[in-house]
Amino acid sequence: MNLNKSISSISIICAWLFSSSSIAGTALIFDSPNLLAFWQGDQVVGFYAAENKKFSCDFLFSSNRNKKQHQAITDYKKTELLTFVQSESRLIFTQRDRDFDVSGVLYSDGDQWVLQTDTEQAGCGNAMGGFSFAPSDRSINRFLVEKSI
Repeated sequence: MNLNKSISSISIICAWLFSSSSIAGTALIFDSPNLLAFWQGDQVVGFYAAENKKFSCDFLFSSNRNKKQHQAITDYKKTELLTFVQSESRLIFTQRDRDFDVSGVLYSDGDQWVLQTDTEQAGCGNAMGGFSFAPSDRSINRFLVEKSI
């Protein structure tokens, strides 16, 4: 992923977050620089991005109001998600390519987060994310909230 795409994605999140006249919420900083998130009430929005020499994986996510129900897991709070990709030519959410919409779920246990998607976003296989695994799977990426602002 190039720098322009990163800046565009972060700009999208900021524009969405600050589009209302007032906002109160919590920005979360994780042990991984690949994940950014913002809580406002019972809604969450965020961005994941990672790359290596061969692959790149990036997607935005937000609470899913359509509420596809994923399995509840003991000791985890469950938040239904929609993950999606914005292209450089379609920066408005309603104009996104819906072929890249993937339902998912955020499982959180205190400051530990696990993102699980129904299918992997493009480029987000095991080497770049591994988001199709359950929280009990050893291959899942776990993210630890290090700071809340």
